[in-house]
Amino acid sequence: MPLQNNQSRARTFIYNSLLLTLSAVLMRAVGVAYNVYISNRVGAEVMGLYSLVTNVWGFALTLATSGINLAATRCVAEAGKNKSEIRAAMRKCIVYSLSFGLSAAFLLFILAKPISTLWLSDQRAITPLRIMSLSLPVISISSALSGYFSAVRRVWKSASVQVVEQTIKIFGVAALLTPLMPLGIEYACIAIVLGGTIAEILSFLLYALFYSLEKRKLNEGEVSRTDSLKLNKKIFSIALPVAFSTYIRSGLTTVEHVLIPLGLRESGLDAAAALESYGILSGMVLPVVLFPYALIHSFTGLLVPEVSGGIASGEKRHIEYIASRVWRLTILFGLCGAGVLAVCSREFGYVLYSNADAGKFILTLAPLMPLMYLDTVTDSLLKGMGEQIYTMNVNIADAAISVILVRLLVPRFGIIGYIAVLYIAELVNFAFSAARLIGRCRFGFKIGRWFFLPLLLLIITSQVCKLLFSMLPHIGIDWLMLTIHILIIIAVFIILLTLFGVCDKELRQWLSCSIGLKKQPDLSGRVGE
Repeated sequence: MPLQNNQSRARTFIYNSLLLTLSAVLMRAVGVAYNVYISNRVGAEVMGLYSLVTNVWGFALTLATSGINLAATRCVAEAGKNKSEIRAAMRKCIVYSLSFGLSAAFLLFILAKPISTLWLSDQRAITPLRIMSLSLPVISISSALSGYFSAVRRVWKSASVQVVEQTIKIFGVAALLTPLMPLGIEYACIAIVLGGTIAEILSFLLYALFYSLEKRKLNEGEVSRTDSLKLNKKIFSIALPVAFSTYIRSGLTTVEHVLIPLGLRESGLDAAAALESYGILSGMVLPVVLFPYALIHSFTGLLVPEVSGGIASGEKRHIEYIASRVWRLTILFGLCGAGVLAVCSREFGYVLYSNADAGKFILTLAPLMPLMYLDTVTDSLLKGMGEQIYTMNVNIADAAISVILVRLLVPRFGIIGYIAVLYIAELVNFAFSAARLIGRCRFGFKIGRWFFLPLLLLIITSQVCKLLFSMLPHIGIDWLMLTIHILIIIAVFIILLTLFGVCDKELRQWLSCSIGLKKQPDLSGRVGE
């Protein structure tokens, strides 16, 4: 019976992951296309201003959510089938969200002027920040509701909300840019943030509708006063440590991004050029580099309730088995994504932005992808094990190191100094997180078979594909040629992984069994393989 339960849970996990992945990839593709459209229409300077106000708003968003997504996910997942406890937990989570969301919105609205004038040295940020403050309460409640849907494995509802939100945002911003963009850079930025705020409010209404239908299934009694107090304590014990740690990290990250344009000015660029360079890297290049993350992000959110539920039921070997498989697949995926971006970096820069610098930055950041994705997955596994405080402490250290290095390196080396900061900080973050996970799981990381052999095959793939590309006739449609090149790289890499036994029979069997194509054998004793 436990084996059948594990099969069912694994199958549900994979199905939910695939659903979220398909929707996330679609939305991320649409999002990148939208970002390309906006960047080409408004220019790098507007994207730089938008990136600045977004980073300030990001700190306010951290205050608004204050760890509630993780708290809702874990409380609902650990409640199991106790409907009265789930209902009570969600009621408390929503009250918590509303309180923090309204507080954050009030503070950002009031402080928008001094932040823009004294900190950003750009008064054009005042109105965009005030508009963005209106979205904070609804995003906070949506975060709690999203945690609920992840915990109960009904992720199609979150996926539907994402589709609706992105669609509204795209059409809203496009419509607003037409009348506002001719009025100047500030108004172009206002159009972008206003469209996003409207989309966030409408997506919250859809979340509320879905949850109101769910509540009908939860009307089975009330929890006792003692249990209610225990729930309060549980929610605060999960959310507040994460919240306080996130405040520090988000604050440091905001400081870091404010220092980048200032450092670029000190390196010799004028104010407009500094904002343009920052806009190219932050607003144009990073969305492309992070695009494949949509595939990873879909199941990292599901890892928290999966691991948390396994820990609560004492299934240590099952958790170790999942961790080892997720690590292997993430490494392979990250390497494949890095190979695609490295080989096609010039094409990405030209086809998307008609900008040679964008292509150079994409090539420079491509090797960082496997590390970034594996670090994200590792953090999710640790959070599911109750290690959220450790994870946040590591992230705080990462952010502090980044601030110091930005102040030291960017004024001296310009934008290349900031790229060096990204590499150093990510290496430090991953080293501490990976050490903690391996210490908890002990799944026997095999660096040769899991990393160096796939890396060698990726290098071979890049050389083979470059040869193939030189032999292909140019059809005159740049985006179609780029798509063909990407598909060829992925196909060659997968073929080589299979031929050399990296994607071995056992790994393929695990995936097949998880989605119900085969009967699951007992493989839990082979965690380290």
